[in-house]
Amino acid sequence: MNEIIRIKDADIEYFKRRSGKTGSACGIKVLTGVDFYMKKGETIGLLGKSGCGKSTLSYILCGLKSISSGEISCPFDKVAMVLQNPEGSFDAMWSIGKTLREIKVSYLKAKAHKLAISDKSELEKEFKYWFSKLGIDESRLYNYPGQFSGGELQRIAIICALLRNAEIIIFDEATSMLDALVQARVMKLLMKIKEEYGLTYLIISHDTDMVKLLCDRIYKIENGHINELLEA
Repeated sequence: MNEIIRIKDADIEYFKRRSGKTGSACGIKVLTGVDFYMKKGETIGLLGKSGCGKSTLSYILCGLKSISSGEISCPFDKVAMVLQNPEGSFDAMWSIGKTLREIKVSYLKAKAHKLAISDKSELEKEFKYWFSKLGIDESRLYNYPGQFSGGELQRIAIICALLRNAEIIIFDEATSMLDALVQARVMKLLMKIKEEYGLTYLIISHDTDMVKLLCDRIYKIENGHINELLEA
């Protein structure tokens, strides 16, 4: 398998403004000497306590933050993230169908795609295909976010990522709010989708047992450093 992400000898900081109106920003190191890589098709686990820098690393991989020093190679436009609380990813006043259309149209415009982006019927056909594929009744396409369960919204968040043609999906505590039975069903489905479409996953979690069960390799963040565990 070929490497698709590589971070080498990187420091990661966040900047905090000193008190006072004219206070300058000072950098606080979150992670030091980061060496991290992912190969195409892998499922990578990332463990660590709250506030250790797991989410910060995911923001780096999504292109939302930058490293302070070192090297990074990452196809930022191919990375998507599914959050712990997917409700915040959707406008409560928009139907899911409208949200999906906006995502797809924006992607097609950015890529100057030849498909007629105004062809609502073709887009709707694609959305219903994914609803059916992920076990959601396609007749609910134009329901609103509040009419879906947490597990269903997680699956819809995956659809959003796939509509952007993402190849690398980051799950940041994405199933932690679900009960054990629903969590098991969602993860089984996600692994099936991964194999079928050749995706690469980064699973960020506190659940050591789940990470060991699903992942090919595991990293752990501790005391400002990230290390690969010898056994997954």
